[in-house]
Order: sequence, then structure tokens, then C-alpha cells
Amino acid sequence: MSDILVKWVKRISAKDFPLFAHTARKIASITQDYAYSTNDLAEVILCDSALTARVLRMVNSAYYNPGRMQVNTVSRAIIMLGFDVVRNIALTSSMIESMLTGQRHDRAIEELAISYHAAVQAKRLASISKEQLNVEEIFIAALLHRLGHIAFWCFPSGKAKKLLEVYQQVTPASEAEYTVLGFTLNELTRALIVEWKVSSLLPDAMDTESREDISLLDIEFGYEIAKLASKGWQRESVKSVIHSIGKNLKIDTKSLEKFIRETAVLANQSMLDLGLNNRVNIVDTFEADKKELHPIKQTLRNREQESVTDLQFSVLRDLTYMLSCHASINTILSAILEGVYRALEMDHVVLAIINAKGDHIDARYVLGKNRVTLQKQFSFPINSNMKDMFNYTIKRQEPICLTPQDREKHPEYFVDSIDIVAGSASFLLAPIRIKGQIKGVIYAEKKSDEISEHIFSTFCHFCEHANIAFNSQYI
Repeated sequence: MSDILVKWVKRISAKDFPLFAHTARKIASITQDYAYSTNDLAEVILCDSALTARVLRMVNSAYYNPGRMQVNTVSRAIIMLGFDVVRNIALTSSMIESMLTGQRHDRAIEELAISYHAAVQAKRLASISKEQLNVEEIFIAALLHRLGHIAFWCFPSGKAKKLLEVYQQVTPASEAEYTVLGFTLNELTRALIVEWKVSSLLPDAMDTESREDISLLDIEFGYEIAKLASKGWQRESVKSVIHSIGKNLKIDTKSLEKFIRETAVLANQSMLDLGLNNRVNIVDTFEADKKELHPIKQTLRNREQESVTDLQFSVLRDLTYMLSCHASINTILSAILEGVYRALEMDHVVLAIINAKGDHIDARYVLGKNRVTLQKQFSFPINSNMKDMFNYTIKRQEPICLTPQDREKHPEYFVDSIDIVAGSASFLLAPIRIKGQIKGVIYAEKKSDEISEHIFSTFCHFCEHANIAFNSQYI
């Protein structure tokens, strides 16, 4: 990369798109190659309340959930839709959340609309191909195919007006971009993809000249449809592309055209679910044949937010469902921690496990802000002669609730290392039992407001589900 391109990538990652860059790297690093991937993905999503809300909104949208089976937790979403789908929803939602914060150039929204439409088209085209493909990887590659263009028009650094002028004077567009910026926006896309590691397929899609790879064809066709259709569905160029796709897939043009237009309706509705309403509408150019389509209508838009109590019952229902359908222990624990964190409005929730020697307890999973730091701090010795709150809970084998007032009554509970973690917060502790032996604890912390009896009771109920899971056939 040229020095100027390196500077742009660093600035976009550190100053312009820092939250998306961080989330993208985190999500990209999570794979299904190890046991706790569900928990790791849930942790990344749940640490951002805005992202959590947007992901669940998408999960319950017409596009992803046509059956309208209400999903209230990220963990349940992963069970229903699959790991890859939820991971890509999170990545898409994070990018859009970053874009919609503050003022953005209109062209950025246009680029995003075309890219999202292209991604949905590419995914659906891949789904009807005969080859066995990872359609979610194709979706992400198509979505990010113009990432450099989106990033530039979001944060043009004063170059937008000049580039628009040169576009009118110089062709092709890549030459105009190089004249103004010193690099092309495709080069910026490739550099950001490499920096953030968000797609393994996209670099091949950008570099190859081959038309033999069906997955690369799906991406290319998806983008061509979206770009041309944005200027009018009745254009001959649109029909020509559809004819080429039909020839490749051995599908008659008329049937394929209907399929592609129905896909456009799905993509448009999905963008509304993502919060892009009143900004883009990729089906405005449909003519009379629009009535022949069968769009899936959104019924959850503007749905009133559930009350905390409703959410508590919904999460408990999800947990009961997971237990009945033999979900993995990791998935169930992830849902329990999410339930305590969101439904009880806690600041931090920790699952801590006693080591094999039985002399130490360490955080395994943490939800909440600064979770990496808390996970490092959350490490305490286990000794039957010690009287701090962890050893007390393990010895007593019952949940406890401690408030700031309890510091005066029971100062022995709060050794220095615990003070570093808990501070002045109120918190809850519940033991995890396996065949009568304590193997760990669930810790929940709330820095504001007193913990009511209802919250404590619900916390105990959540933790009992954990004990049921641990003592069932899943362990």
C-alpha cells in the first residue's frame, strides 16, 4: 500500500469508524472451531446495547423470521438462525449503526443501499445454485464489495466536492479517484478488508478475472443487479443482466426476473427493519408489475419495547425451550448470563469457575463494559477458612444479596481484591452445583438503585436453570 492509503486506513479505523472496526475485528475472529463460540459472539453483541437492540430487531424481521416466532435473546437467535447468520446480522447492524451516527454524505447512504441490495441478491442467487456454498460468506463479501466507497463517502475529509467534479471530467472512475486521492476506492476496500479481516472470499472476488467460480459470479451478478436497478428496473441493461444470470443458472428469464424483483422487495423491507427508512427505497422504480409481487410485510415495525418484567418472562421461556430441545450447555449458560444482564438490568454479570485443584475461582465469561479488564481482575482464592463473600457463598451453598450497607455489617466479606472488583455496587452471588458439589458462581453487579426482592428472586430463578443444565445430560 502507498503511504497515503495507509494513512487513510489508519484514520478510518482509529477516528472515523472505530466502533465498527473494533466490532468487525471481534466478530471476524470468532469461529465455530471451538466450544464457546456462541458465548463469544453473544458477548460481543451484548456489550453494546444499541447493537443488541438492532440485532434482535433484525432477527425478528420479516426477512429473517417470516414465521414470527418471537426471539428475545441473542442466544436463542443463534439457535434459530445459526451462528453464521447472527454473526453477519451483527456485522451488518454494526456498520449501519456507525453510519447513521451523525451527518453523512448522501452518496454514502446510496452506496450502502446498493451494497445491501447486492448482498441479498447474491445470497439468494447462491441459494438456488447447484453448488454447495456458504451463502452467508457470499452475503458478507457482496455487502462489503464497496466498503471503501462507503467509508470514503462517510468520511471524505474534504475531498467529496473535488472528487465529484473530477468524476465529470475523467473516466474511468478509478482514474478520477487516483487523481484526487492518490489511490482508488477499490484499493481502499481491499486495504480495509485486510486490516479488519472481515471476509476471506472478498479479496478473491476483487482480484480474479475468472468467471468460473460460481460464488464470485453470484457476488458480481448481485452487485450488477443492484447498481443497474437503482436507476430503473425497466432499463435494457437490467434485462440483459437477468438474461445472463438465467443462462448461467439455466432458469428461464421470466421466472428469474420475478425472483429477482421479489428479492428486491425483501431487501428493501430488510433495510427498513435496519432503520434506513425514509432514506432509500430500491423498489420505487417498479411499474405495474409491482402488484404481481408478494412482498413479506413487516408486522413488528414500531413494536413497543417490552417492559423489563415481560423480558424476564420471555427469557425464562427461552431457557425452558432450550432445556427441552437439548441445547448445548454453553448455549444455555450464554442465555442465562444474557437474561441476568438484560432482564435484570445489571452492570456486569460473571460466570466464574473453580479450577481443577479447587483452590481458585476465575472468571470464565463476563458481560458488561470493560469486560476484559474485569475478567483479569476476577480471580480469588478458595479456602474453607476464609470468610470473604465468595468462600461464604460456596460454603453456604445458597444465593446471597449484598448491598453497600452490608459492608458495615459484614466487613469480612470484602477483602481488598474484592473491593477492586465490586467497589460500592450492590451484587448478587449464586453457586453452581454439579451433583451436590460447588463448581463455580454466577456474579451480578448493579451500581445504581437497590436490589429489590423481585430482582433477587428472578436472579435465583435464572441461576436454578443453570444448575438444572449443569446437572442434566448436557454436561
